[in-house]
Amino acid sequence: GDVTFIIYGAGDTLCDNVLRTTTSTLNNGTAVAPDFTPPAASTFKVVISYDGSADPNYASVTTACGSAQIVVSKGDPTVTASVDPSPVTLGGSTTPKAIVTPPTGTNTPTGDVTFNVFGPGDTTCTTAVYTETANLGPVGSGVGASGPSFTPTAPGVYRVRATYNGNLNFNSMTSGCDSAQFTVNKASAPVSLTIAPNPGTSGDPIVGTATLTPPANTPAPTGNVEFSIYAPGVACTDTATATRTTTLAGAGTSAVAADFTPTVAGTYHYIARYAGDTNFSATESSCVSVVIAAGPLATLTISPDTSTVTVGDSVTYTATGVDSFGNSLGDVTAGTTFTSSPDGAVSGATVTFTVVGPHTITGTYTATNKTDTATVTVNAVVTPPPPPPGGPTITRLSGADRYGTAVDASHQTFSPGVDAVFIASGLGFADGLAGGPGAAKLDGPVLLTPAGSLPGAVAT
Repeated sequence: GDVTFIIYGAGDTLCDNVLRTTTSTLNNGTAVAPDFTPPAASTFKVVISYDGSADPNYASVTTACGSAQIVVSKGDPTVTASVDPSPVTLGGSTTPKAIVTPPTGTNTPTGDVTFNVFGPGDTTCTTAVYTETANLGPVGSGVGASGPSFTPTAPGVYRVRATYNGNLNFNSMTSGCDSAQFTVNKASAPVSLTIAPNPGTSGDPIVGTATLTPPANTPAPTGNVEFSIYAPGVACTDTATATRTTTLAGAGTSAVAADFTPTVAGTYHYIARYAGDTNFSATESSCVSVVIAAGPLATLTISPDTSTVTVGDSVTYTATGVDSFGNSLGDVTAGTTFTSSPDGAVSGATVTFTVVGPHTITGTYTATNKTDTATVTVNAVVTPPPPPPGGPTITRLSGADRYGTAVDASHQTFSPGVDAVFIASGLGFADGLAGGPGAAKLDGPVLLTPAGSLPGAVAT
């Protein structure tokens, strides 16, 4: 005959709600029901009925409700935790994630996952710095959950544990303490550098100010900023000429260097280097140029410092200056006033002498009232005696000084457009003497010049 197997729903203690009914034929006194996959973790009661209506030897019989039952235990899913992205830079965020994988042959887990994040140094996952719960949902071909984003507050290695909180069919399970880790790297706080004043002046202090710009969601930087100063001609990659070290201000975003007083005119370079701390890596500013000009004129020099001329001649003076550190201000003739004593007609930097005797020329630099003097010997005009009858004619050639006299001699002797001109030092006889034969050979004049500049009369 046949045997009927009736399985009742989960938790049905009275055998009222039939879940499944199957019938199998006896074979040598044994009937086997088809496999049953429980829909949930619970207790399922089974009633078995033998139909003896077609058997002359045995009557029909049915077991009592609850005399047979199937006990289904909860499954243990596998929980896999992770974070994305990883690693993270301080100030950035990451998202904890979990995949819940049920045992083979079971249904899909439902419910939620609790995420716990443990800070650097907490190797036993004791004190969470982040706890959030998220519902399970489809992830690829399985189920998982993603927590709200997490923003770390310090660099280091963090650990993530994900706990599936279970449901009617699955037990609560937690991932291992070391199964998911991520690293938070130090942040970078860019450094900008300003120098004031820029440009500057030798002898006047300059001050560097470094400003740090940390990323959002980071603590205030701490520590020191070193300011390196490089003198003219020294590259920012060389050894610094001077350094200043300053602690960051309370807000951690700025530092002001002790002032530095440059004494040499030229282009200096500045760099600010932040040493970093537990949260920030070391950074440095770009190499900033600072132009330092010479300071106020401290020493005036007028030239020529000595001259010998004939009454009625003129001398043109040039004034140069340096500051108190020896930095050249170049030609300052335009800012210098000239006077002549005891007499002389002054026009700008040119003095025309009208009185025979020693003279003192005083140059005064108007901006700083600094002075320098030059001496001039003014001789009378000498009229040579008339030549004897039948003798050669003597013509006196002269200029304001030896340079002018050489020019006058050239004008009187040569026509414009000569092929060669010899330039010799007017401060000694050797150059002119050596050049004489060459000038005679090439039929050209010998002109004189002081050291360092060519007088206007000679140039033209």
